[in-house]
Amino acid sequence: MAILKRVIKSFVPAPVFVLLKQNYRKLLVIREAAIDASRHIKYGAAEDDLFSGSGTSRHLECQLTKDYHRIEKGLALKHPKHPFGEGVRSRLELGLRRPIAHEQLPEVVGHAESALEALEGWNTREVIPQMVSPTVRSQSVWEPILNADAQGVLEHFFSSRRSVRAFDTSKAVDHDAIRQAASTALSTPSVCNRQAWRLHVFTQAEDVSRVIRHQNGNAGFGGGVPALAVVTVDTRLFAGAAERHQRWIDGGLFAMNFAHGLHAQGLATCMLNWSMKNDASNRLRESAGIPAHEDIVMLVAIGHTENEFRVARSPRRSLDAVLEMR
Repeated sequence: MAILKRVIKSFVPAPVFVLLKQNYRKLLVIREAAIDASRHIKYGAAEDDLFSGSGTSRHLECQLTKDYHRIEKGLALKHPKHPFGEGVRSRLELGLRRPIAHEQLPEVVGHAESALEALEGWNTREVIPQMVSPTVRSQSVWEPILNADAQGVLEHFFSSRRSVRAFDTSKAVDHDAIRQAASTALSTPSVCNRQAWRLHVFTQAEDVSRVIRHQNGNAGFGGGVPALAVVTVDTRLFAGAAERHQRWIDGGLFAMNFAHGLHAQGLATCMLNWSMKNDASNRLRESAGIPAHEDIVMLVAIGHTENEFRVARSPRRSLDAVLEMR
């Protein structure tokens, strides 16, 4: 490519070369967007009005979860519509007729069946069972964390997490700490409760070295990363044109909660972006053993800090530059 560039530059006037270069870059953006779209089409589930009960078990999980959660959300309203959910009921009953649902998705089937029962109870008797839409007292949620001392602790917790690029390689990362951080992140909100996140964690030096070399933002410290996580999302749990970007939103939320979970365990992190072309994503999938239907959101370097370490200044924008109250 470099040789071709020099040859073209030697024969083409400078203004024309710049124009060609600009248009070539635009074509690259279009190409990568087209590949993203083709992956979404290939792996994504059907939209509601096209759902026929067919597809893989993961596609079925997508639809069942969307619809049972719609019932939960409807019944959580202060004044639920009465009656509601005819289309939801039809799709759930259609999906539940597939043997594969009961064979491979018993937990999802249980949630769907209880939601259907709750919907029937509401539509016929206006009864909302606690198991579907539990009542929570605000006092039990907010008072323990909103007193003055707790507020200060929380502010310190969130503001004290920094991106660390110098780890203590003499200290191994405890697997239980990573498991606890991942468990904490499971409370992350997701579109219709689909929880499409996946975590691929590497703690052996040779594995970390092999995987992290695919990321282009760890120069100078990548060789001293004790543990590495690759955050992905299962593309099969998203459907239709309107959800084409949702996997990145859900995956980003999960990655941030995972990082805070690690922070709570006393572990330092550095969020490593995955702003890469699809060819690079394919190479990382092959190297890390990640299935083709998973999209890569980011990598997270994990380890312990030394007693003293430097971090980037990373000045924050002012609140007024971010917050607009209307």
